[in-house]
Amino acid sequence: MFNLFFIFYFGILAITSVLAFLSYKKGDRKSIFLLILLIATIVTELSSLIITVYQIDGYTFRYYIFNLIEYTLLCMYYLKSCTNKKCRIGVRISIVLFLFFVLYTAIFITHFKGLPALNIDIEGFLLFMIYTQLLFSIDIPVEISIYLHPDFWISVGILIFYGGIFVFSWAIPSAVKSIRR
Repeated sequence: MFNLFFIFYFGILAITSVLAFLSYKKGDRKSIFLLILLIATIVTELSSLIITVYQIDGYTFRYYIFNLIEYTLLCMYYLKSCTNKKCRIGVRISIVLFLFFVLYTAIFITHFKGLPALNIDIEGFLLFMIYTQLLFSIDIPVEISIYLHPDFWISVGILIFYGGIFVFSWAIPSAVKSIRR
């Protein structure tokens, strides 16, 4: 049941949860959003593992819920980091619009069946824009390296992860289809 991948994956989630907690205890208040997100990820992935092992069908709705939680928490982290008022207003509006979009696609398009791939892609596109703006607006004094700023690493991580999701969900299948023709 538990192979090396799951041990590694859940180990990383546990370690990063502890690090987010320690960061929060040291005074970085926005780390609470990352801690909640990591705990939600652990719960979602453990429930997915249990459901897969016991071969229970029809429970993919948890990914729709997780998708909403993930986007909201990552936006909340951004809102605590961003100083641009127009961007902050836009992100607040995007949370509400994304909520309606996820509910619409879940109820009327996918009927809570399968993974919410379209929602994940839209989430990734929005987060890619949001965290690109954050990355380019980090204000660091010249004598301090940007590599020491947590927002740099969070932004780079978001860009790499969601950039990879986009490539694997859209670009690679399209390339494979064109090769098969």
